[in-house]
Amino acid sequence: MDKIRRFSWNNVQGKVLQSYEDLSEPDSEFYPQLKTGFKLYHGAYLPQEGFSAHCNPKTGSFMDYKACLACIQEKHVGPCAIIGQPGSGKTIMMKRLAKQLIIANNLQSDEPSRWKKLRQVFRNEARQYDVVLHMNIRDIPNQDNVTLANVIFSPRVTKLSAHELGYGLKAILDGEVKIIMFFDGLDQATWDPICDTRIESWEISSTPTIFGNILAGNLLPNVPIIISSREHSVARLSREMRPEFIAALVGFSEDEAEKMYCELMGLNAKKDWHEMKISNPAMHYMCLTPLFLVFYMITRKRSPSHPPNCASGVMVTIIQIFLECENTRNLDDNVDVHEVISKLKAMAFNGTMNQKVTFTKDDLSEYDLEYKVISDIIIKVPGQTFLGQKILAGMYEYFFCHQTLQEVLAALFVVGMRLDEFKQIVDHEFQKPYWAIVRNFTSGILKNESVKANIGFQILKQG
Repeated sequence: MDKIRRFSWNNVQGKVLQSYEDLSEPDSEFYPQLKTGFKLYHGAYLPQEGFSAHCNPKTGSFMDYKACLACIQEKHVGPCAIIGQPGSGKTIMMKRLAKQLIIANNLQSDEPSRWKKLRQVFRNEARQYDVVLHMNIRDIPNQDNVTLANVIFSPRVTKLSAHELGYGLKAILDGEVKIIMFFDGLDQATWDPICDTRIESWEISSTPTIFGNILAGNLLPNVPIIISSREHSVARLSREMRPEFIAALVGFSEDEAEKMYCELMGLNAKKDWHEMKISNPAMHYMCLTPLFLVFYMITRKRSPSHPPNCASGVMVTIIQIFLECENTRNLDDNVDVHEVISKLKAMAFNGTMNQKVTFTKDDLSEYDLEYKVISDIIIKVPGQTFLGQKILAGMYEYFFCHQTLQEVLAALFVVGMRLDEFKQIVDHEFQKPYWAIVRNFTSGILKNESVKANIGFQILKQG
């Protein structure tokens, strides 16, 4: 199990702003608010669109992070879920919760003095876990004829051998190892969990069926399972797979957002924040969503006197910034940036159409894209093809550094469609839940004259 411990410890590292070099990492940690107690399956928490992270203020009750962690660990039947809208902080939340448990149970790979201090802070969260597993669901491939161990330990990223997979699962089933499992990003899965057949721990089945049986409590019934997702993926789960406990990330408090803005923006930040609150209350409200606040600060640093005045304007500027980064500036003269943009928009659109957030080398080849050209907006990770226990050289998968960037590129593709194609998408696709963000950006781009006048939008439109 040492490999799993090291894998999870490495997986929960990373900084909040590691993909956004325009801002320095804050010295403080900032926490979005959590709410629980609403009834997701009775309409009390209605699907939101765009960056609006707030549920109905009359439903649910606020909960602090320590109470949430304690509540998660007390649940023994069915999964727990952390839900939230795009950019609400789900991934950071899952990493922080898992990291706190790793430190509390003394399972981290290194032992700097700060962990000793933090262990005292988190001592009440310790439950004598032997392993805290943190896994990105996008790293669990859709396969037939796989085992439970293949699904929960995903050897494509953990690099576990068949012997290690079998040993690890047996230790969990026999009660020799106490484990808690965090699965981040159900909405990014390339498959939908199903539970139409009850299976046993030793049976070979498909990824969707095995994961569905985990959520239903048929597999690993005594293991605490925590998933994160945009709420539409949790809302459509069948009754037997529904989480017992749901907590929603509902954005920063006003004070927390202002504190983060002032720490990162420096001189005159407090004055700018209050001016925005008065002159553009809609933008101010959206800045209570963590990721959007980061994006807004980046665009504000780029143009302090004339920052974008709407969400779509912010996102168009963000895409422009990525495409003006060092790697793009250093491209050979024979690389047409407009052509690269056009190909990225098409790939993003077709990926969204197929509910796909990870792409293969073949996908890049299909759109005639080279990774070195797009490496500032696309992340490369080891792929899933194995020969024996060795990964084949050159086998990688790729994904946008945030799903929202894929969605704004898809929106730009839609905006550039012929009228008959546009009507087809609006009539037949835009009502599906996974198009909500694309639909929101498309509307913002088409309706806001300041976005259409933006030089960055003109460049992106030409692409």
